[in-house]
Amino acid sequence: MTTNINLRATRAYFENHLDLEQCFAYVSPAVIWHGFAGMPTTYDAWKGAQVMFITALPDMTITIDSEAVENDRVATRWTCRGTHLGPLMGIPATGKRVAFRGISIDCVKHGNITEHWVQHDQMSLMQQLGML
Repeated sequence: MTTNINLRATRAYFENHLDLEQCFAYVSPAVIWHGFAGMPTTYDAWKGAQVMFITALPDMTITIDSEAVENDRVATRWTCRGTHLGPLMGIPATGKRVAFRGISIDCVKHGNITEHWVQHDQMSLMQQLGML
């Protein structure tokens, strides 16, 4: 039963990534977000990063490649695809199609994500955008 609750929380984020309300429906306002180095670890920082990606890749799709659940942790391996139509981390829109992979690990308590770690292949993304 706990596995289903934990997966529901993490899948809500990935499956609704373009709809902020649904995307963050199972995220605790007190979440600790381990996103980009040097950024705050707050709910608002995570939501801001999501807005940045939605703006940069408005046709973005995220495919869940695999999941693993153990106790209160859910590990998700995913692939993101989209067209770079808006600014992304200071890079103006290029119109290029991109695809990059990442891994997220979430701690889920009482049906809400309370801590989120994310790593994505930023090197591949930068290469595809012509930055490297």
